[in-house]
Amino acid sequence: MARWIGWPRRCAARRWSDFGDVDRCRCFQKLTDGGRISNRDRIGHDIDPAGDAIAIAIDVRAPLAWGDREWHLFTREVEATWAAYGLTFCWAHGPDRCEGLEVRVRVLISPNLPPQDTTAGKPSLGRIRFRDGSPLGEIELSLAAASGLSAHARLGGRPLTAWPAAVRAGVLPRILGRGLAHEIGHFMLRSPEHTAAGLMAAGFAPDDVAWGDRSRFTLSKNSASTIGAACEVRRIASR
Repeated sequence: MARWIGWPRRCAARRWSDFGDVDRCRCFQKLTDGGRISNRDRIGHDIDPAGDAIAIAIDVRAPLAWGDREWHLFTREVEATWAAYGLTFCWAHGPDRCEGLEVRVRVLISPNLPPQDTTAGKPSLGRIRFRDGSPLGEIELSLAAASGLSAHARLGGRPLTAWPAAVRAGVLPRILGRGLAHEIGHFMLRSPEHTAAGLMAAGFAPDDVAWGDRSRFTLSKNSASTIGAACEVRRIASR
């Protein structure tokens, strides 16, 4: 059964000057009540989600029997990966559709995805399609590929099955979260290209994606500048 998820994302309301030379969009506070976004920030000023930040509304459908903890780990991984670049997320839930956000992405976690490179036969963790050079707002993630990566991951030389259930439970959400963060990178950069390493690498090593520190999943300097420029354009347009 498909499940819709919704998690609040709270960030301190900070102004551009707080970030010094770092190109980041203003991080507005999204207080949710049943998935609805407050139009007031932490210091009481009215905010416009579409104008003050690059905020993405994400609808997720997934045939998973996860509990609240697993969904939280999944969404937190995406949010934490992109927080440094000024992106915020509203996780749509049922009829609460994150009204007011212009940028919308639909995510489907499927049992499996056919490999894009049929000659190599490598499973795809995620996929976003492009049409006429522009990314479509639809992302697919593969549960089978994520499970395969977790099965080959080692921590302290031991496979995942050798660790307690509490440890194992967080691995699949983390892998899928990092896969989604990668595909959001294609969406934001409007490019299918990959980098040699980092968040936009063509593939993730099992140990890195399962256990690696989040610092390994960052944008290149050029990609970060592209996102920063998009934030600046949005800020100017909102004046």
